This record gives sequence, C-alpha cells and structure tokens, in this order.
Amino acid sequence: MQFFVLGTPRSGTSVVARLLTLMGAEFGPPHQSIGASSESPRGIWERRDVRRLNEKMMSLCGCSWDRVATFSRETLNATLSSEDQASAKAIIADFKHDRPSMLKDPQFCFLLDFWLSSAANPAAVLVYRHPVAVARSLQVQNQIPLHVGIALWEHYLVAALNQTRHTPRLLLSFDALAENPLEQMGLFLSGLGNLGETGFSAVRSESLNDYFDQNLIHHHCGPIEAIRYLGASQLDLHEAAVDGSILNLREELEVSEESVEVLAGFEAEREWLEFSLEAERESIKSRLGELQGKLDNFDKISRQLRRKRDEALIALSESKNEAAELRSETRIQGAELRSTAARLELQEDKLKIAAHWLEKASEHYAVLTKTRRWRFLSLAARFTKMLTGRESRFDASVREMKQLENNLRALLPSVGTAVKVLELESERTAQNSKRGAA
Repeated sequence: MQFFVLGTPRSGTSVVARLLTLMGAEFGPPHQSIGASSESPRGIWERRDVRRLNEKMMSLCGCSWDRVATFSRETLNATLSSEDQASAKAIIADFKHDRPSMLKDPQFCFLLDFWLSSAANPAAVLVYRHPVAVARSLQVQNQIPLHVGIALWEHYLVAALNQTRHTPRLLLSFDALAENPLEQMGLFLSGLGNLGETGFSAVRSESLNDYFDQNLIHHHCGPIEAIRYLGASQLDLHEAAVDGSILNLREELEVSEESVEVLAGFEAEREWLEFSLEAERESIKSRLGELQGKLDNFDKISRQLRRKRDEALIALSESKNEAAELRSETRIQGAELRSTAARLELQEDKLKIAAHWLEKASEHYAVLTKTRRWRFLSLAARFTKMLTGRESRFDASVREMKQLENNLRALLPSVGTAVKVLELESERTAQNSKRGAA
C-alpha cells in the first residue's frame, strides 16, 4: 500500500513518518530527503521532489503552507498540467511493490486528491495533535499569533478530512503516542492491519521510548486550554478527534466563518506588511544605489588626489635634488669667488703700496725737476736731440717714468671696484645657498 501521512504543521507528522520507516515502509532515494532541522532534530522525513511539486501546486492557487485562506480545488484543477501529473506518477512508480511505501507532507491536506489519482492502493494516516499545542509551536517557530495558529489548524484539519472521505484512513493522536508510545504503537500497528497492510513490524520498545524523548516535546495541552482558546465549532472538531468519531464524518465539512475571517485578515495584513517591506526594500536599494554612486565618485576623486599627491611628491623630490645640486654649485662658486676676492685684495694691497711709492716718487720727481742739475740735463738733452735728431736716454727714461705713473693711477680705481663687485657677488651667493637649504 501507498501511505500518505498528513496533518497540520507542527502536529507530529515527522515523528509518525519516521515510525512508518522503522516499521518497514519505503521512503525513497536518500538523496531526496530534506534531512533534519532545528525544529525537527530527528528528521523531517519529507522528500525534496514531493515538496517541490506540492509547493508548485499551492502557488498555482496563490497559496503556500501558511497561506491557505483562498485555497480552491477548482482553481487547482483548472491550472494543473499533464507534466505535473506525470511528475507525481513517476514518484509513485519509483517505489517497489513488494513492501509498503510512505510519503509525508502537511500540504497533502489540500492536495491529496491530486496524488490519489497516481496511487494504485492508497491509504491516509491522519496525525492529530491538540490545536493549542499546534498553535503554540507555530507561534514559537514561525511567529504566527496563537489565534491565527488555531485558525490554521482548523483549515488543515477540515481539508484533510474532506480529502480523505473516500480513502482508507487511520487517525493517530500524537498526544496519546507521546504519552504512552508502546501502547499506542500496538494500536497503530493493529489499525494499519485493519486497512489491509500486513507488511509492517513493531518497533522495539527501547527505540520507541528513546524516540519519544519528552525533552523534545515542548507544548502539552489539555481540556482547559481547549475550552479557553477554541470556538464552539473548533471545540466540536477537537472532541470528535480525541474520541475518534471524527472519522465517521463522511459529509464535506466547512471551515467556521470565524476561522476564515481570522486567517484571511492575517494573510491580508501580512501581504500589506510584505508590500510595505518590499517598498521599503526598494527605497533602501535606491538609496544604496545613490550612496554607491557617491562612493564611486568619492573613490574617483580620491584616486585623482592620490595621483596629484604622488606627482607633487615627485616634483618635490626633484626640486630637492635640484636644490641640493644648486647648493653644491653655489658652494663651489662661492669658494672660487672668495679665492678670487682674496687674490684681488692682495693685488690691491700691492697696488696701494706701489701707488704710495709712486706718490713719493712723484714728489721727489717734482723736487728734482726744479733743481739746477735737472734743468741743465734737460737743456743738454734737447741740445743733443737737436744735434743728432734722436731722443736721448735721459728723455726716454723720463717719458717711461711718466707713462708708468699714469698707468698706475688709472689701474688703482678699477681694482677697487672689482673687489667690491666680488664682495657683493659672494654675499649674494651665500644668500642663495641659504634659500636652497630652506
């Protein structure tokens, strides 16, 4: 037989699915297993291909596992494709026919009709848990308000009962199973046999007790919570599920108006919130784009500034090198100028001494020219020149002495000027050297 495990989310369907595999049911290829989660550390026991197909069919109706207020089988039947039906048949056909098989997904509560058409010998295992315990678990794990979780529980339960009206089915209470695993396991095995499946074997008691670790069951509820939180129609459903009479209901059930309003209002509010969040997300994305543009522009300017800084550093380094070369040349030129100035000063001193002696010589010459002897020699020299027509040695000596005097007198001022020019040039060179060092 092909068993479909269905029930409200957080109702214990993963535990029951695992028990069926321990009892001998085939699950399918291991790579298709979704694995475990923080909410179900012992494993979820759902297949990827099954969930993927179920999510696609729910989306065709504009629904998902936690948005079922607008689910319509008419809409689903109108949008199904032959490819979807072929995918379901391929999954069922992949099972071996010599042993029972098992598929589990809470969304079967709404989609089982679709899968039943692909199964040759189907049966349904309805897992039931106290509605307040389910709602509290949804509140903790999925942030769904308690009253909304109860409305979701009613939608799932009513849909599951309607989907399995004409299918062999078995109801299993998760609360009773968790409280007394060994006893309920025997009843479960007996119920499976009544459905016509004898290929299961009992699970060892130690494995069963270990699997139902009470530390993993966080929400326990009873009659008081049911009276406190459930509406009248919800309370009737709950009591019928607890005593098992709910399987005797063969007419199609309707979800209470209160649950429809609660779930529809919650879904509308959540859609508005998601729309607002999407608008805010787009606004943030737009602002991020603007900021990214400004950041890119800042990076561009920063790169330009870094390039200019590098160019300025290179220019500064070159200027420093040129300044160092200039200081070196200035020092050399300064040294040469100082050396030249020193030599000129020495020459000036010598010229001053020569000028002094020249002055003395001029004075003596003036005195000499006034003596009788000088006048006599001058007269003799002119007489000799008249007789011979040539300049006498006396006249030549006098002429040379006067020429030397004139040359010395002309040279003395120019030497002084040259010394002053060199002194000024030396001072200017020293100042340039200081500026280059700065």
